[in-house]
Amino acid sequence: MFMTTADAEGMPRRPADMPWHSSGTMVLKEKARVLEPVLGKDVELLSAYDAEGEPLWLVHAWRMVDALDESASEVHRFRGSGRIMDVRRWSLRAAAVRDLTCFRVPQQPSKMLVTEKVVAAVNSAGLHGTVFRPIWHSCHSIMGQGA
Repeated sequence: MFMTTADAEGMPRRPADMPWHSSGTMVLKEKARVLEPVLGKDVELLSAYDAEGEPLWLVHAWRMVDALDESASEVHRFRGSGRIMDVRRWSLRAAAVRDLTCFRVPQQPSKMLVTEKVVAAVNSAGLHGTVFRPIWHSCHSIMGQGA
């Protein structure tokens, strides 16, 4: 795995404790392992190394929860199959996610969802390298890379 150290204009990137992610994956450096107790049983940490041999941990959210309230959510569907292509406004069943910190829903299995507990732990630890976008009054989705 190679980490970029400069942006497209060649300017150095700010060091990140959570250096890479997409909506479905989060990567942690050593400092960010303080999240491990918060993430708990809802994830597994897979070890990896960057090109310089620095240890990294890939966060695999394995817990799949049927928590999406499709009738209360705004969804965009594929014409042919009717399967959900995208969720534009999320509504989750609170009881289904009450004790979770990190999970996925079957209708959007490529997206990792985390609760405020994880966001608060990231902020409290002063970790850099990720931005969370609120998607529902009690859940957040990991989205773009940033501060």
